[in-house]
Amino acid sequence: MSLFGGNEKSTGDTITVIAQIRAKSGHEDEVRSSLEKLAGPSAKEPGCLTYHILEDAHYRGSFFTHEEWESETALEAHLQLHKAALDKTKALLSEDMRISVLRLLA
Repeated sequence: MSLFGGNEKSTGDTITVIAQIRAKSGHEDEVRSSLEKLAGPSAKEPGCLTYHILEDAHYRGSFFTHEEWESETALEAHLQLHKAALDKTKALLSEDMRISVLRLLA
């Protein structure tokens, strides 16, 4: 079963993922550090085409990932591999992570 609500198999189409992550006040540095530690290994995973961590220039502690994956299957493998770290980070967030899985239209 897919983490994104369906049972369909990946078609192999490249996908882009944008995740929004907002740290609780006082935990910005800890969340930043966790995300920075995740970036290098994630970029080397099978199926990862790009993996970037960004911080909003005007709102400290508001982070985004910009990721490109060969397929949703590769993304799901990534999320499973890092589930423990992601679960630990959740306690430091002011709201749930928002993950958008996108397909290029034009």
